[in-house]
Amino acid sequence: MSPGAIVINSARVRQTLAMQRGRFIAMAIVIPIASLLACGSSSPSAATDPKDGLLATTQMPKGWHPYPAQALISKTDLCGAPFPADIPTPQRQAAAAWTIDPNNGPIFGERVEQYKDGSEFRASTRDASRFPCEFVQGGTRWRTTAAAPPRSGSGGSVRLVINQDRTDSFNYEVAIPLGSSVLKMVLNSRVPNRELLDNLVARAYRQFASANK
Repeated sequence: MSPGAIVINSARVRQTLAMQRGRFIAMAIVIPIASLLACGSSSPSAATDPKDGLLATTQMPKGWHPYPAQALISKTDLCGAPFPADIPTPQRQAAAAWTIDPNNGPIFGERVEQYKDGSEFRASTRDASRFPCEFVQGGTRWRTTAAAPPRSGSGGSVRLVINQDRTDSFNYEVAIPLGSSVLKMVLNSRVPNRELLDNLVARAYRQFASANK
């Protein structure tokens, strides 16, 4: 979970859903850049306002509604290990999120992060080689695996984080670099749903790429 990670009002989600059928959102809905991305290019896409790369509610499938999104600075990756102190932070960023049901999901969030140049998307082969991994965080047992890469863009990654203490917590974490920006996405669902993930990622990446031409 890296600096500037995406969080979808995690405190509210944990409180609401934990009171019902247990924790639904994995690891505070955070997408770590270091454990997801390889090096990007150095094209000057960071000149674009990061908000321009986000979807509008009208671009979401029917039935999805806006959901609160906020920033979080995290200190651990998707295997629960601390990040180095020199992990780069974005110069500018913007986030948005949507849900079908705020109490039961699914929830989809995206975040556009802009860096000084693509060299800051440093490869993290150490992290990539660690999947699958298991760890305990907040008293909960988690397992992270590497899934098939996203069909949109190039150089992206997908990680699936599941709660090993439950049977209804599936959390897809996606990152796709483009120039000196990166699009991060998360889908949290009570059932595995790669078809829905691919649909939402395709929508988000089209907008992201259009804004970063």
